[in-house]
Amino acid sequence: MVFTFLTGAISFSVIAPIQMLMIRTAKGAEMIASASLQGSFNIGNALGAFLGGLPLIAGYSYASPNLIGVGMSIVGMIITLVLIQRRSTAPDLQTVETV
Repeated sequence: MVFTFLTGAISFSVIAPIQMLMIRTAKGAEMIASASLQGSFNIGNALGAFLGGLPLIAGYSYASPNLIGVGMSIVGMIITLVLIQRRSTAPDLQTVETV
């Protein structure tokens, strides 16, 4: 029960800072950025439930959805690292001079 509480508390504590980052980043399009963020959380939640149920349908044990969760976390970390790398190597659009 302690880990269930901690998982929920950590999940809720992460959403608000991500929301603020999106609003600060999307100048002039705050509403669509906020809606997109909520939509992406909903898609992730539904995808996690679907993919976590697949091993159960296939007859594996009730511990097998944990492996799906680990895999999804690793994929999320890889996507995050790729985006951070792309952002650090991208030219700053405000300093590019137009001819």
